[in-house]
Amino acid sequence: GTCLGFVSQLVRDPVVDQVMMFIQQNIQSGEWRQREAATFAFGAILEGPDPAKLANVANEALPHLIMSLKDQSAHVRDTTAWTIGRVFEFVQSQGFPLVDAQKFPQVLQAMLESVKDVPHVAGKVVWSIQHLVSSVAEDADIRETLAQHFQGIIQALLMTSERPDAEVGLKMECYEAMNEIIRSATQENYSTIGHLIPHVLQKLAATFEGQEHMGAELLEKQADAQALLCGTLQVIIQVLGGANEATKAALSQYADSLMQAFLTVFACRSATV
Repeated sequence: GTCLGFVSQLVRDPVVDQVMMFIQQNIQSGEWRQREAATFAFGAILEGPDPAKLANVANEALPHLIMSLKDQSAHVRDTTAWTIGRVFEFVQSQGFPLVDAQKFPQVLQAMLESVKDVPHVAGKVVWSIQHLVSSVAEDADIRETLAQHFQGIIQALLMTSERPDAEVGLKMECYEAMNEIIRSATQENYSTIGHLIPHVLQKLAATFEGQEHMGAELLEKQADAQALLCGTLQVIIQVLGGANEATKAALSQYADSLMQAFLTVFACRSATV
């Protein structure tokens, strides 16, 4: 797969037709390894060719990929989620509206359902949501649609980050996706964003507990958690700080708590935050 990705970046457009023959022959195979190989091959050739060359095949493939998030094989679901993210990253983001305002809710709903999958699949799905939101950030119609689903997306990501089986990688994907969504928020979402501050501060305060008894591994995990939470607070402050005076005033009520939290982070032994 890595080799094919390098070939795609080198050969560019001609690789598409050659690889599509393999994909079409195997994408609906009864053998999961063949389905995964075909899906991986498609994801691998998305970087390199002109997006215009990929637009039609990506548009045709996307509905099948969304359906494949329910494949019986976790390996196929994992590779599918990764491929969907690359479709958004290398095609949708280049001005080819594979997902418009009408399709957006359906695609988003399918992906939010899949964040409940096993952790390694959920992480890829969350990563794909981040690229979906990033790829439509300049589309006013989709941003309005995103605004209508804003609270539900944030809640789904928070719940996913707090899963008992969520490792650092999944938590990181959730917070990075949440940051991207907050950056793309419209004014009607500012109240919801403001309500995130005490929740994130509470999560950050929890990382300070018992640190004097932590070993090196736990301290490293603590540092990772603090970095994620501080990053989200930074994005929230940037977004709300550029809003109207009423929103700024609402933000100011948390100023002391934010400063105290940041000073406590500085006092921790982690130099990475």
